[in-house]
Amino acid sequence: NNNEYEKHIQKDYKKINSLTTELFTKAEAITKVKLSKRLDVKTPQFNEAAGSLLASVKELKDISEKGTGSETDKAVEKMHSNYEKLDAVFAE
Repeated sequence: NNNEYEKHIQKDYKKINSLTTELFTKAEAITKVKLSKRLDVKTPQFNEAAGSLLASVKELKDISEKGTGSETDKAVEKMHSNYEKLDAVFAE
């Protein structure tokens, strides 16, 4: 639920930081996924979106370790936006 996301995760910086290693591992795994033949036409779009998600998770990981709250908020927003773009690949 987007409302829950907005209310809770953005302000719990210790929790964000503690989740970044797992998020990075999952985002990295997504970049290694091979789409089925049925979805082959979406492969370039998927690969680009997965790469952007991975980069934004890495950025979040780095910022959440040493950045300010507002920097972390921006990095969370960027990661969330990239996740939505990845999700949109399959909505079309």
